[in-house]
Amino acid sequence: MRLTTLLENTAVDPALICQHGLSQYLEVNGRRILFDAGPSAASVENGERLGVDLGAVDTCILSHGHYDHADGLPAFLERNPTAPVWLKPEAEGRQLGRKEGDLRYIGVTPTLFEQYAHRLRFVREETDLGDGIVLLPHITRNPRYAQPQDDLLVETAQGEIAPDPFLHELILTIREGEGVHILTGCSHSGIVGMVETVMARFPGVPVRSVTGGFHLMAVPHQDRMSCSEEFALALGEKLRDLGDFPVFTCHCTGQAAFDLMKTPLGDRLTYLRGGMTVEI
Repeated sequence: MRLTTLLENTAVDPALICQHGLSQYLEVNGRRILFDAGPSAASVENGERLGVDLGAVDTCILSHGHYDHADGLPAFLERNPTAPVWLKPEAEGRQLGRKEGDLRYIGVTPTLFEQYAHRLRFVREETDLGDGIVLLPHITRNPRYAQPQDDLLVETAQGEIAPDPFLHELILTIREGEGVHILTGCSHSGIVGMVETVMARFPGVPVRSVTGGFHLMAVPHQDRMSCSEEFALALGEKLRDLGDFPVFTCHCTGQAAFDLMKTPLGDRLTYLRGGMTVEI
């Protein structure tokens, strides 16, 4: 699998746009996949600078219903007239964020569902897209490694404000050779539980890689954590013990948590910045 990070909070090239968000381009098993589209048209602009032909993408997948992964979709859909977008139906919900006591909408801009309804494919059950690509919408959390996210909320159909259970989140799995790649977006449900969900779904199949943000950063500060040092270290230790696979992280993990997780994971852990391409 060849993975290029089109947009992230940071970049390896000053010519690339950096924004709080994530967009990744994958080439695997003869397929071209856009996994998340960032918060704006910047992911498309960066793709042009990187020589990535987003018009040739055959599949687009939205990891979860937050604007920083979804609001670049209109620009992508204008550039690409055919690729469907696969997402959970709960991504159409009202996701909210609390900052300094104030609530703000952080979900997908609603016009996406109105203007591009014909391009959207909702994932309610496990979905096989062919060529080894399987979307898993049902995630079993591991409470020990899923920290509270009290600042992330959802408005229910009854108009009540409640903790977000992240039902709008899915896991992208890609079988390649004898193993499986796991991609998670932000891992709001907890990266350990998500990896364990995949391992339970594909028993005996080795994990080839894990890629995603781990939501350990005190947004928007790369050098601050939303978790304790002990939690970040324990998370790194658990990922190390789950199997001998490389771990690629980015976006909402933050630099401070990344540096701590390096202690147990060592060279197995890589930070993906905008403009980086890796062969896995």
